[in-house]
Amino acid sequence: MIFSRTKISLGFLCLAMSAGVWGASPLKNARLGENASLDPKPDAAEMMDDVTVSSGTKKGVDFIFAPIPFSNPTTGAGLAGMASLIYPLSPADAATPPSMTGLGGFYSENDSWGAFLFQRLYLPGGRWRFNGGLAMMNFNYNYYGIGTEAGFDGQSIPVHQRINGLTADALYRTWKSLFAGMTGVWSVSDVSMGGGLPPAGAGPGNGFKSQIGAVGPRLQWDTRDNTFSAATGSFFDGSFKYYGPALGSDYEYNITQLEYNHYWSPSEKHVWAARGYGRFATGDVPFYALSQFGMKSDLRGYVTGQFRDNMMIAVQAESRWRLTRRFGAAAFVGVGEVAPTLNSFNLENLLPSVGGGIRYILSEQNRIVYRIDYAVGKGEQALYFNVGEAF
Repeated sequence: MIFSRTKISLGFLCLAMSAGVWGASPLKNARLGENASLDPKPDAAEMMDDVTVSSGTKKGVDFIFAPIPFSNPTTGAGLAGMASLIYPLSPADAATPPSMTGLGGFYSENDSWGAFLFQRLYLPGGRWRFNGGLAMMNFNYNYYGIGTEAGFDGQSIPVHQRINGLTADALYRTWKSLFAGMTGVWSVSDVSMGGGLPPAGAGPGNGFKSQIGAVGPRLQWDTRDNTFSAATGSFFDGSFKYYGPALGSDYEYNITQLEYNHYWSPSEKHVWAARGYGRFATGDVPFYALSQFGMKSDLRGYVTGQFRDNMMIAVQAESRWRLTRRFGAAAFVGVGEVAPTLNSFNLENLLPSVGGGIRYILSEQNRIVYRIDYAVGKGEQALYFNVGEAF
């Protein structure tokens, strides 16, 4: 049985692994960069949306601290923690969300560790929003190779990856709930491989250091009624990043990332949620920046990074029920695939996912839940412990 990577959102960790900025993250559902695996989707600061545990309030300022124990086959048992200060830049402006400053870190028994800082600014008037993060991480994980066949083969080699990086977004509200702006990432990665010959498609040999940098446009549309656990509305996030020598990158490639979530509620105690996700990498892409199945809950039931390639698509639907004041349940199903090119997607290589779980409502006011999900994939199964819904 596989124990998933706990959501630090472990927002910031996905940020790094997802963007191809860092490398495969040993923690699941972390949402600095894009898919090696920390992409600010929604951004690094949103990790706090996922892990509120205890807080104190004084004159409109909140302090939040969240300890998060976790266990998974990649890193073993460990502990993550975050502290955040939430404050309004303009207390008289009720329409503008509060800004947030925070820090956090994690450590696991296989000596994987990380530390990060993040900042989210909502300027008075609600027009501008800025997000940024800084991270230093040390990951020990297994690398299975590139492509669906390599993933099913199941052979892997141990990888040690050290990452230092940063990410930044600037978005401006152009019309109603539409925000447009720019996003950028930069990181230095030091990778060493051991345990014999690399699997097929491993790319670089044992021991190499690389630097990547990217910039590009980003677009968001957000009509959700609640960012923690939406019951109605929709969320779209699209970005294009160019990595190249002019930006300090040792590799030249592009990453396009698209995601869309929609929510509707047939009754007060029932919510349907649907999600589509696509990540498309082209050019001279380093192995740690490839699209990875299992990242950001796309999809549950798989070891993150066991299936990786240039292209990835995934769709899923989830039904959520409120059973009592504090308890709920959910069932979900999804399907997806990784491929080297868009023309290579086919029905034979589809990776299905099905499962269910229970929910405990930590905060009725903000609809923050603690969830336990069990998911079955194609020859895989996983148990997830997370704060916050999968999407």
